[in-house]
Amino acid sequence: MSQLIYDFLLAKIRNPIGVCALMGNLYVESHLNPGFLESSKSRKIGVTAAEYMKKVDSGEIDREAFSHDGTGFGLAQWTHWSRKQGLYDYAKAAGHGIGDLQMQLEYLLKELQGYKAVIKAIKEAADIRTASDVVALKYEKPSHTEEKYLQNRANYGQKYYEEFAIKMKGETKMYSLNEVNAKLTELLNNGSGKETIIREISRMTIGWPYVFGAWGEECTPANRKKRKRDDHPTIVSACQVLNGKKTTCTGCKWNLPVRMFDCRGFVNWLFDKVGITIKGQGSTSQWNTDANWESKGNIADMPKDKICCVFTGDSKTKEHVGVYLGDGSTIECSSGVQEFKPMKSKWKYFAVPKGLYGGSVTPVKPVSYPTLRYGAKGDDVKVMQQMLADLGSSLAIDGIFGNGTRSAVVAFQKKNGLEADGICGSKTWGKLIELTSGSKPAPVLYTVTLSHVSEKDAEELLNKYEGSAKHE
Repeated sequence: MSQLIYDFLLAKIRNPIGVCALMGNLYVESHLNPGFLESSKSRKIGVTAAEYMKKVDSGEIDREAFSHDGTGFGLAQWTHWSRKQGLYDYAKAAGHGIGDLQMQLEYLLKELQGYKAVIKAIKEAADIRTASDVVALKYEKPSHTEEKYLQNRANYGQKYYEEFAIKMKGETKMYSLNEVNAKLTELLNNGSGKETIIREISRMTIGWPYVFGAWGEECTPANRKKRKRDDHPTIVSACQVLNGKKTTCTGCKWNLPVRMFDCRGFVNWLFDKVGITIKGQGSTSQWNTDANWESKGNIADMPKDKICCVFTGDSKTKEHVGVYLGDGSTIECSSGVQEFKPMKSKWKYFAVPKGLYGGSVTPVKPVSYPTLRYGAKGDDVKVMQQMLADLGSSLAIDGIFGNGTRSAVVAFQKKNGLEADGICGSKTWGKLIELTSGSKPAPVLYTVTLSHVSEKDAEELLNKYEGSAKHE
């Protein structure tokens, strides 16, 4: 039923974050059950939920009685007489039973149109907690509004986001770290420009998880535990090992492997792929570090055809940072890495990273992998193991270079005409990348722009590097 509710609301609201924040609140109110009847009141009126709905549909409980019995009912646990009366009238006009799911969802959306701040928050939501709080405090108005209760509602919203939104229909598949590294190497070896690399690599990370404080570490229970914070409970609750549901990562959608970020960690990691360092421990300090930027200003002045960092907040504090991709889309890490098109109105400021356009820039560097041999451990071993597995080897992807991994490396080397020494060095890495990326590595090429060159010197350069240089 939760999937039906998500699909229905998403089609109307068009923002998965807001939809899931709303669903988290509805779960607390009714467990997403359109036939929910407040238990304490149902005992008082002496009927079960099924009997109650039957009596309402038959007319035995009429409009007046239904509206004024003070019993919470339905998806939103409608209780106030005017709201229950509206639900009753809507059901009768639509010709549906009082417990019909679609009818209640339609009425819910109709009712929300009268709560302008709530519907605005849902449609423009950038994070689960903020939208969830608005729904709770301005729409549901529960008796308990202490922090732990509000956080509980947001936690359920986060759960639905991770269950549905990251895998929503039409979204690009979630790529593994192995696939991203292979694509990055391919792009670099093919001489792709920085804009192309940023757009392609960022979109391949859609669905990778948000973890507050993370800068791009591999998403593992151990790394999540290091980042554990009471004010960010999903760091633990979204991990099937840390929340106690399973003892291993098997079956987890992030066990590919993938990396984890918060908003500024994602921006830092992404631009680092093209040799650009965005300094700053948070979005405010990133913005305030002028050495990071070629130019910056209010969002109204942002060049629409350039990749920029974009910020929310005010003139003093920047609350959130993402990346405008120069094509009408933005990508950010809030409730996981997400892409939005068109760009949302929440962004207030832009900044063009220094070194991304024009002038003298640092060439992008190809991905380098260390030489791995028996006894090695870590992320690089996992990447190698995943590549071998993708090519048909049967081995554990555990980040430990043991006997099984060494046997797989030797077999791969023999099959591909390499020295079968069981050591993964530059030649073995090169063959692995070639076979898993689908293209043969080419020489690394760089684009160099020279300014303030005399016409005579320019002509000499064009003649010397004919076919490889051009005048613009």
